[in-house]
Amino acid sequence: DNPMVTISGGPSPYFERFLNQTNLSNPSAPSENLLHFLIRPKNRKALHLYLQDSININVQKILQCRSIYQSERFFHINSAAGAPLDAITLGIALYAQGNYFQTAFIRDLRNTIIGSNNGNHISKQHIDQFFISFLGMSKRFKWAELSELISLCKTPDSFNKMSALFRTHPKYHRLFYKILVLSGNPDATIAYLNKFGKQGLEDIKVATTKGSGSIQHLLFQNLPIDNNNGLSGIAKTPLPSSLNQFLTKTCLDSSLLGLSVKIMLLFIAGFSFSKMIQDVKEKQRMSYRNYQNLNTFVILRNCAFALLFTAIALFILEPVLLHQETASPFATIQANFAVANFGESLKTNPMGKTVELDLVAGIILGMFFIIQLAIYLYCLVRITEVKKQDAKPQLKLKLLQNEENLFDSGLYVGLGGTVISLILLVAGVLQASLIAAYASTLFGIIFVAILKIFNVRPYASQLIIENEDNATQS
Repeated sequence: DNPMVTISGGPSPYFERFLNQTNLSNPSAPSENLLHFLIRPKNRKALHLYLQDSININVQKILQCRSIYQSERFFHINSAAGAPLDAITLGIALYAQGNYFQTAFIRDLRNTIIGSNNGNHISKQHIDQFFISFLGMSKRFKWAELSELISLCKTPDSFNKMSALFRTHPKYHRLFYKILVLSGNPDATIAYLNKFGKQGLEDIKVATTKGSGSIQHLLFQNLPIDNNNGLSGIAKTPLPSSLNQFLTKTCLDSSLLGLSVKIMLLFIAGFSFSKMIQDVKEKQRMSYRNYQNLNTFVILRNCAFALLFTAIALFILEPVLLHQETASPFATIQANFAVANFGESLKTNPMGKTVELDLVAGIILGMFFIIQLAIYLYCLVRITEVKKQDAKPQLKLKLLQNEENLFDSGLYVGLGGTVISLILLVAGVLQASLIAAYASTLFGIIFVAILKIFNVRPYASQLIIENEDNATQS
């Protein structure tokens, strides 16, 4: 057995070299974690002697905390209870001496220490929070394990988030370590867990079985895994393995291309379905020739139906489009470091949520608009059909009056959309703004007003005049 590996927790040439130079490679008792090693007076003395002559300016700034730093949460190192603060500062300085911190990380830390030493109260809070985070992580990991996690963090903010993750969920200790090392991105991992909660954790666990590339792709997409449940699973048709692999690779390489092809195929399917229904209906009416003359309006009506069909199909096949960030056990991570330097994340989170809510509201608004547009185009087709009838103006006027309920259908659909949206909002199925719900009725009012004022009324006036002219002539 290698006693140095027992202390470090894994291969670490830099730490082993330090142990050899300070004669600490054969401890009298094994260390359970890094803090257990750092807290011993003999080890702290050896660490200080090893680091005090360092030419690394970052190391010297960190060591100044041992004498200048006045913490609100730690006792001074010269007091009887000052060992934790002494151990923390020496441990952080040793990591800085070994260049384990990323450039942005150590620069932010150095500037915060300077601000704290100059009496800046906010900087003192930041340092306190970082020291608490380091204390918690050093209780859980040995040197080599913690060095892997430190090297992943871009800023002290990232490290604090990561420490809070382990602190609030100790039972996932080893699982989180594996996930963070494989993903290589603590910020994205924690953001994913905050967004999707327990389901997100299960999805990441599935991705870990496929390797680091799978986790990184999952975090990059920032979407849950589709487990082929519900209608989206039924809609999938088994394909030959070679074709399935080709399509999967193509969509992976260019997600925009894959989504564009899907939307195009859904639009074609909706257009074809609408045309089939219209063909059957017109043939049953024995007026197929008249139907052929309505080509322009029919195409517009079929396109509107195809857009509506595409939107509904996308919501069924891609339910994540309306997925909202909900409260989860992992959301408490943010609260654990709210006192520290992390006012920026607290400021950006509400903005991020607003953007996401606006996106969902935009999707719902677009769907309501397409529905009303489809109804409007269908009403125009009905008006054109009445115009093409070989009948007297009086009969055409009666036929037009007979379509009044159809012309008002936009109002009924708009009101129904508002009621359904409000029910879904209250039930928590959707978390969009109330504007999206009320917009359904608004669109209905606007389209019905346009239809009746600019389409129905002029044509009705024309029929009335023609009817009076015929009556006068007769």
